[in-house]
Amino acid sequence: MTTHTSSDRVPLAPLALVALLTPFLLSASRAHGQDAELSYGTFDAPVQDPVIGSGGGRSNWEFVLGIGARVAPEFEGAEDFETTALPFFSISYGDRVTFDLGGLNVDLLTTGPLSLSTQIGYDPGREEDDSDYLAGLGDVDGGATLGLGIGYALGPLDLYMNFDRTLGDSDGMVGRLGAQYTRKVGNVLLAANLSANWADEDHMQNYFGVTAAQSAASGLAQYEAESGFKRVDLGLSATYVIRENWILRGEIEVGSLIGDAADSPIVREEMQSSASVLLGYRF
Repeated sequence: MTTHTSSDRVPLAPLALVALLTPFLLSASRAHGQDAELSYGTFDAPVQDPVIGSGGGRSNWEFVLGIGARVAPEFEGAEDFETTALPFFSISYGDRVTFDLGGLNVDLLTTGPLSLSTQIGYDPGREEDDSDYLAGLGDVDGGATLGLGIGYALGPLDLYMNFDRTLGDSDGMVGRLGAQYTRKVGNVLLAANLSANWADEDHMQNYFGVTAAQSAASGLAQYEAESGFKRVDLGLSATYVIRENWILRGEIEVGSLIGDAADSPIVREEMQSSASVLLGYRF
């Protein structure tokens, strides 16, 4: 279920999420003697998303079911926000294979601090009726994605780079270069992630360009978007083990569109923030 909210209220969502997580962070910093474990995967990185930590070595297989909510812009560049309910599942086998709503991730090679992985996912594209501001622009078709990721671990700091290509009519490529720092405090895994996102000309034109026909239909100025870096993001997350099998996760992210993306007439707001919370059960 998705609800739309005006932009004058929704930017408070990240602050509300921080307030929600504060008592858990404080209690976790005082927690001692509990056996639950958390893994040090990567947050929103190509190797592995640590939505849920390790199950304590009981089995190589781990299953997670959960429900959550996300507040995010209606489209990339929107000034208005929407709230979406998020069912969640995750199936993983050790640190090598993970399958969740984001797709399938397989660790191809790990040697020392260096890792190589591949991802298969889905790009939902963009629909014209996602927002009134997109009227006349038509839909951006979705499609399967195929990606490759490289990670390098330096203790609690993970450096990563990944590329994903959308297969089908959209046929665009995006890349991400970033670094993530993780720290375990009691029963809480904290993560901070800084990244820069690049896109090729096909992707940029699909999402930020305006053709002559689209200009006539939408009233927006004709615009050609070229390849280059399109945004930078800072993300913070906290994953709290309430009990052995119950986990609460919260995330906030603040990003800024840059380059040709920021200059696009489609963009209503360069600053792009989002927040999400998830309650999961692992078994």
